[in-house]
Amino acid sequence: MEALAVRLSGLDAYVDGVLRIVAFYDTLMRRRVDLPALARASAGLAECVAGIRLHGTGQTIRVSPEGTAAAGPPAPASTSAPLTLDDEEIGRVWLERPGPPNPLDEVLLDRLAIAAAAAVERYAPAR
Repeated sequence: MEALAVRLSGLDAYVDGVLRIVAFYDTLMRRRVDLPALARASAGLAECVAGIRLHGTGQTIRVSPEGTAAAGPPAPASTSAPLTLDDEEIGRVWLERPGPPNPLDEVLLDRLAIAAAAAVERYAPAR
């Protein structure tokens, strides 16, 4: 897989970015990180506030790029994605980026949503 990634990354900077994001979240999932760790890692990678909200519990996690709890009221999300588990929307993930979204923000949020769903399934009480 790594050899393929190296060959593809030489073709296009966007493809290289996508592959790096996928590898980043694959590593986090293998390490079985929890939701706060996912939010911290995502905020650092995106270089803006990242958030995760679970509808059922109302739990909201907002983290600054420095890895600390985001201060102040939430800014409007520049990009967001549903957090789904078993085809049910259980929450949302988002980035609070000043200005327009970056080209890779959708990929980042897609991978964050997948990793967050796995963490919820792993750490939540049985349904």
